[in-house]
Amino acid sequence: MNEKFAIGLLSCALGFNVNAKSHDFDSILQCHNDPNAPGMAVRIEQNNKLVYTNAIGLADIDSKRKLNERDVFQIGSVTKTFTAAAILKLVEQRQLSLQDTLAKFIPDLDPSYGNATIERVLSHTAGLPNYLIYPDVTAIWHKNAPLDKVINEMSKQAVVANSGEKYSYSNTGYVLLGKVIEVASGVTYQQYLAQTFFKPLGMTKTFVMTKGLHLNAVRGYSSHANSPHNYVPAELSTEREWEVDRSWIGASGAIASTLSDMSVWQRALTSGKVLSKSTFGKMHTQALLTNDEPIKYGYGIDIYPLVGLASYSHQGMVPGFFTWHVHFPNENITATAFTNLDKNHPGPALLDMLAL
Repeated sequence: MNEKFAIGLLSCALGFNVNAKSHDFDSILQCHNDPNAPGMAVRIEQNNKLVYTNAIGLADIDSKRKLNERDVFQIGSVTKTFTAAAILKLVEQRQLSLQDTLAKFIPDLDPSYGNATIERVLSHTAGLPNYLIYPDVTAIWHKNAPLDKVINEMSKQAVVANSGEKYSYSNTGYVLLGKVIEVASGVTYQQYLAQTFFKPLGMTKTFVMTKGLHLNAVRGYSSHANSPHNYVPAELSTEREWEVDRSWIGASGAIASTLSDMSVWQRALTSGKVLSKSTFGKMHTQALLTNDEPIKYGYGIDIYPLVGLASYSHQGMVPGFFTWHVHFPNENITATAFTNLDKNHPGPALLDMLAL
């Protein structure tokens, strides 16, 4: 449930020189976070060896429980990488084709949606809208709902472009891909991911949230722009309708995970344990518009240079939480940062650390 942040401007604004001289990851973590507020958990590794992991801040303001690097966080739209991998796994299993349309699996969709190919939906080039901005949806998304109800409500909005015309980030599209996975596999989205990825890879703390707002151990918080240090549970936000039952997020952003499980996932992706290396190569290849213009997105992965280095990444935000997961293939560096404050993007702190 996220939009791209201005990574180029952000990285230019960071105090790289000061932090790089300190060689102190803990100092960077402390610089970007208040130990008495919602906080951050970070993990960095290179060549499959741990470089640094730690956490700072509070998991729950009321109980004063501190965050730790083993905590389970909601990862938001980083879920899209898992969803894309699930679609590509079904392609490898010959249970669907990237050129299949959504209508093949969801026949009741309006043709403006149904005629979109799975490939276009994966790369956000199908012209589908983003349901987060529509009052008809936000007025009812606090109520738990079955997937078919969710799809019926969010697919009432008009498309925003012709298929292949432009890149337009769409959570709606990825919710629909969750339904495609269910129809093609014969099991629920959460069951398919558990059976195909989580259990075989030993990702014992990773799962799909299907209802509710938060996990017991780590509460998600928000704050108002005019009072950034007044932290409230995200569902009590006064800036927007932020009480969102996770049934409305689904395959677009409802996975919860840990730092160590995200490390396992990245290693499995890059080593060929999740998908064949050729299929994974397609996953992190820039998609093309119909005019052959490349975009900075593949299948469930952002593709753009960071501080001059090739990178594959995704950020994710759901009410109360922000995540950023990034892999630098040439340096074989993987980094993940979680926050339990949706106004606290982990990018600046993580980029400061990566600069070391």
